[in-house]
Amino acid sequence: MGKERELVVRPLKGWIRKRPGSWELWSPKHETSERGWDIEARSSSEYWVIEAKYTDGPSVGWFGGLIMAPLVKRDLHLSKAKEGRLQPSVCWAIGMSQDRMSAVFQKILDYLCARPDFWEMYGKWLRVKRVFFVVEGTRVLCISYKGLLRAAARYDNANNGVEVDLKIRRVVAEASVKGKLDR
Repeated sequence: MGKERELVVRPLKGWIRKRPGSWELWSPKHETSERGWDIEARSSSEYWVIEAKYTDGPSVGWFGGLIMAPLVKRDLHLSKAKEGRLQPSVCWAIGMSQDRMSAVFQKILDYLCARPDFWEMYGKWLRVKRVFFVVEGTRVLCISYKGLLRAAARYDNANNGVEVDLKIRRVVAEASVKGKLDR
């Protein structure tokens, strides 16, 4: 079983099950051979389609996978979604180790700061609703997509457009996001 499934999908499904209300969940039984989202979660009032990625190195290739997910036509497996009663909202789930948190926040916020108008329209057009951070496969932190954009604006203002040391940018990034995270 891959890190994505073990350290992101399973803990996030457990977190969703603990939420108020009755949730129906679907995820592929086979990691690479089935089409669809990594998780589909539907309650009586919400329907989330979730793309999950795990990062454990310096590469940001995982971010491209999150960005492309809502642009690709994917099968929906939960019945009410097929009937059109609920429109799905896209969510991102990012798994990481505790020591990678500030680096992941910094990379995401750097991307969002580069073109804030684009990211605002991206979220609106593609119905991006939430971003989940799964830390060490045990803690799930949640922020709304709009909250993440606001955190990016705070991060950008804190840096004042000046090129700062990477360690400082990571500390500022973590501080910008941490106050907005729900547990």
